[in-house]
Amino acid sequence: MRKSTFTRAAALLIAAGAMTAVAVPAASAAPAPKGKISTKAVKTASTARTMPKVAAQAKTAKAAPQGVIVTPTYALLNPGDSLKPGDSVKVGYSTLTMQTDGNLVQYLTADNGKQIQVLWSSKTWGNNGASAVMQADGNFVIYKQDGVSAVWSTGTWNKTNAVFVLDGGELLVGNSNGGTPYWRNDAGFFPDFVNGQYVDSPADNLKGTGQYGQAIFANNWLESSTTILIQQADGNLVLYRKKDGGVIWAANTQGHPGVLTVQDPTGVFGVADDKAAYWTNGTWDNPGAWTRIQSDGNMVTYRAGSTPTNGSALWSTNTWGKA
Repeated sequence: MRKSTFTRAAALLIAAGAMTAVAVPAASAAPAPKGKISTKAVKTASTARTMPKVAAQAKTAKAAPQGVIVTPTYALLNPGDSLKPGDSVKVGYSTLTMQTDGNLVQYLTADNGKQIQVLWSSKTWGNNGASAVMQADGNFVIYKQDGVSAVWSTGTWNKTNAVFVLDGGELLVGNSNGGTPYWRNDAGFFPDFVNGQYVDSPADNLKGTGQYGQAIFANNWLESSTTILIQQADGNLVLYRKKDGGVIWAANTQGHPGVLTVQDPTGVFGVADDKAAYWTNGTWDNPGAWTRIQSDGNMVTYRAGSTPTNGSALWSTNTWGKA
């Protein structure tokens, strides 16, 4: 049964945990086809990030909070550094803001500064004047305005050489020399796969080759030079313009938190969880097919071995020219 197989595949992907909102206007997405959906994805390749090896260096970003190091690829808080009310750090299309209401919030942001959606928050609103501090004991803590009463922390005390990093769209606490983080929030871009390994730059596609294919989970995204495709925490799969945060296309699958977007080895591209498939593009029975978000604003599923210049498309959002 195609549909039941796709659902089981999604359940196994969710259990593997290999990757780690708002409703949007209706767009050109079709509903999941009735009947059977053929997929065999068991788990996606592990792309969990390790801590970047950071170094003490001069700030490269203008208006960075005092003491915070901001580079083109990460923002770093060393022990003793803090985010005061109103402070923000931005890396790529992710912005972390210590709001004046006491809530620490990570946003997906457009080029014009528009907040596209919330990726993560400490849920500590109602504490006006609170600040976030990277402590020498390894704990990252939000304190009330009095500087004494803690309202939230990463729970990472007694960790030597720990730093707080915004890296690749993901928040991490870990050793400054690299390695597995002590705490993470599991947001961020899906990293590109180059020469047999994942690299610290965003992919613009999901591949269906190999045994498992690939998938993105909640608050993970793909990027082209002009667009972002994100699996939102509310369940919706949405293609946004980078320049202004406008919606180009959506699968309209909101209301299903915990779903993931899968490019399966049998060819189908869709949104599912362990209960059901909520939307697919209907391209089953095309082993090795892959899906790419393009700089022209279109999202296209291509046959195995095809490219945007020499191959035939199996499906597209028909949104070229909208980026």
